[in-house]
Amino acid sequence: MEFLSVLFIILVLTLLFLITSLKIISWGLKVGIFFVGVGLLIWLGNLNLLPIVNWDRDWPWILVFLGLWIISKPIFGRRPKRALRKKIENVIKDLEAGKITPEEAEKKIKSLK
Repeated sequence: MEFLSVLFIILVLTLLFLITSLKIISWGLKVGIFFVGVGLLIWLGNLNLLPIVNWDRDWPWILVFLGLWIISKPIFGRRPKRALRKKIENVIKDLEAGKITPEEAEKKIKSLK
């Protein structure tokens, strides 16, 4: 039974992680969705609507996965903005110098994002 509780928490947090990893959603909205999901799980557990989960025992897992999620964002997330900005500046310099056409510059900038 304990294994099922941990597995359930892992599955729910994984689902929340996948939802929040969408690129079209801003960081603030992602964090909000994540905390609303975790809050709903805790609330349902306190109302005994999720009898599998023992929140008195399992709440540290939430902190562990939240920490792993926060740590994984810089490691596996998008490229740093400075590097992207530098590449775009290089494309613009090439365009200004006449080395590439505007169409080529547009393609290069779109491929960077």
